[in-house]
Amino acid sequence: EVNDCDKRLNARGWVSLGFALLFSGVSLVLHASSAPPQVLQELIASSCLDCHDENTETRLDFNLTEFQLEDTEYFRLWERVYDQVASGAMPPKKKYQPDSAVKKRALESLESALKAQSRMHQARFGRAGLRRLSNLEFENAIHDLFSITTPVQDFLPKGNQAGLTGEGGGQQISPAHIRGYLAAAERAISSALDLERDGLPRKVTVDYVHSPYMKIWYDRGYADGGDNTKPLEDAVVAFKRTDFIWRTDRNGFKAGLPGRYRVIAEIQAYQARSTVSFLLYKAHGGDQSRPTFLQAFDLEPNQVRTIELTVELDRDEYLLPSFANLLPQADGRSLFQTGAREYSGEGIAVKTLSVEGPFRDGKPRLITDLAHENFDAGMRKAPDILRVLKPFMAEALRRPLKPSDLNPMRQMLEEQLKRGKSATEVTLNAMRHVLASPQFLYFDSATGPLNNYALADRLSFFLWKRPPDATLIGAAKAGKLREAGGLSKQTDRLIDSPQFRAFIRDFTAQWLRLEDMDATTPDDVLFPEYNDMLRRAMLDETVYYLEHLFRENLDATYLIESDFTFLNRELASHYDLTGVKGQQMRHHLLPDMTPRGGLLAHAAIHKVTANGSTTSPVRRGNFVLSQLLGMPSPPPPPEAGTLEPDIRGATTVRERLEAHRKQQSCNRCHQFIDPPGFALESFDPIGRFRVNYRQLSTKGKRNRLISGLAVDSSGVTSSGIRFNGFSEFKAVLLHEEKETGRLLRNLTEQLVVYATGTEIQFADRDRISGIVKTMRSESGGLRTLLHLIIQSKLFTHR
Repeated sequence: EVNDCDKRLNARGWVSLGFALLFSGVSLVLHASSAPPQVLQELIASSCLDCHDENTETRLDFNLTEFQLEDTEYFRLWERVYDQVASGAMPPKKKYQPDSAVKKRALESLESALKAQSRMHQARFGRAGLRRLSNLEFENAIHDLFSITTPVQDFLPKGNQAGLTGEGGGQQISPAHIRGYLAAAERAISSALDLERDGLPRKVTVDYVHSPYMKIWYDRGYADGGDNTKPLEDAVVAFKRTDFIWRTDRNGFKAGLPGRYRVIAEIQAYQARSTVSFLLYKAHGGDQSRPTFLQAFDLEPNQVRTIELTVELDRDEYLLPSFANLLPQADGRSLFQTGAREYSGEGIAVKTLSVEGPFRDGKPRLITDLAHENFDAGMRKAPDILRVLKPFMAEALRRPLKPSDLNPMRQMLEEQLKRGKSATEVTLNAMRHVLASPQFLYFDSATGPLNNYALADRLSFFLWKRPPDATLIGAAKAGKLREAGGLSKQTDRLIDSPQFRAFIRDFTAQWLRLEDMDATTPDDVLFPEYNDMLRRAMLDETVYYLEHLFRENLDATYLIESDFTFLNRELASHYDLTGVKGQQMRHHLLPDMTPRGGLLAHAAIHKVTANGSTTSPVRRGNFVLSQLLGMPSPPPPPEAGTLEPDIRGATTVRERLEAHRKQQSCNRCHQFIDPPGFALESFDPIGRFRVNYRQLSTKGKRNRLISGLAVDSSGVTSSGIRFNGFSEFKAVLLHEEKETGRLLRNLTEQLVVYATGTEIQFADRDRISGIVKTMRSESGGLRTLLHLIIQSKLFTHR
């Protein structure tokens, strides 16, 4: 094995000797593992060394770079060299350009070598590495296995943060993982047994009218938290949000067991002159500061409404009714000034609220057996316990059992029985062992074509984020997934299921970074409009929109521009759109001249690419390049420095960037980054369209929101096309997509990585190109794209 010192010496040797022989007209002959092909050496000698040798400060020094493609580090380096030269990014346009014939031959030679090495690696080791269930997939598998809803992800270490969470390259397992899986298994089994022993659904009515806790607050002064609710004969009226008063654990209900609960409430708009909103949260213990928002319901003036929803509650969780969009008295006097009994502002009357549950979809047979008081009496030997364990094991492992599954289990059962453990203890230990075993945690590791069960597993976890259902397992058992049309039929069935939304939520959370929605909190002084209802609507817009594109097989260009989106009243108001009622997200056609079509117009995208108080064209531009177009910019050079925001509002970010771009090393990347970033300056940190930056005036006794400097969202793309504002930029992006298909290719790659847990390898590029070519030639939509990926060897083989 060559050590690092030998690598450097050998690399320096081929470069220096190669150039000497090249310019003297002598043919270079070196060992293939250390020297690049002759034609590639010619290209490097003529066009690369001015910037990439030991005398320059760039990250790449060809004098220290061997052509040993079996070495992963060197392979990736030469792959980057290929991409930079093939894209035209290198050599830079202002530098000497190589002869086109030399460049063509060099790229063909390098491509051939990279492809051959990548294919050889795949033939030997398979395309995909070992892939473990993501934390979400693990939890869903546990839930399906035991018919429970108990949260268990908090027991698990966070997943791979380098890319999509399904990417197997960073999924090594550690003792911390094992401890987490065992703790999660213990929690799940305990919850299932508790539900079996004492899980009959019960109905509890929260009687706010006669609640002793509620009465405490009637007589307290406003300054002490009271005097903001008004008792009626058959209801209690809320005039403001007061979670500590309405929490159901103090008024008669909290969940005794984890599970699904049905909530029914009768509510009425009280003294309302406009639409008011009833909100429902859930919380745990005394932590009212971080409740989980469940749903919102609108009420029109004088409307009485019965609402019903199903919620998942953990043990000891309770509900928090809340209230929003309540206008004050017409004369401007406050609740503090009048008191609740005389107040004529808007309110919401809660007449009744009942909770029933927990409900279960089924009862696992093994849990039922374990809950029986005579279980130990009938299970005296290992074969007896193994007999009742087998169905559980087969369902957990999602395939028929093998002798390699059963023999170690039989041995473990026998050893534990010999040590005097009861049948119940032995069975519970065996279940924990199964749920922390590689067979449960990892996908099938066999190289080559996936068998029917492994294919069902991959398909279901891709499109549903959970184990295959009985129908899919049945198709696998009958061998139909490998028959003509069999895989396509099941793919359509999974896409048409309500569970398909789980894929959309998880995929967009990672691909579009919507998982960072709460990474920053908008400044509540600068952006008082931001609230839980708006946050939920922002996320739902993108999820519902992508779900619609996939289900209805719409073209990938709809990701850039469209004449519709999904809105509720809260989001429509935020977008200055009229005529939308209710809190339910619905498909709405957009009016002419609105900027709101396409993903880049979604407020969720603007929120995750801002820091809560300011926006950055660099951050947003990088988002467009990396997440949408698959063209991530390299890290900035050491001398680049940082771009600090001007909190005084005296200069715009464009003005500061112009100064920054005067450095040549910075401009190389900013010519690509800045144009989409400038276009997105049309939107503030919470997705409002703006023509001026919002500022806070400190003049006078109270802070006031004022319009600051004008927003300039014009720019020039790296290809020299000018645009004047966000809508014109979208038109440029749409034209380029129709010409290049770059966004479609990136989406294809992202979906393949997500579905298989493996990054795109050089040998995969031809198959990716084939899928994209088929899509473009046949005008395929996103549903077609899923089918093409699933039918390809990228998906059906490991």
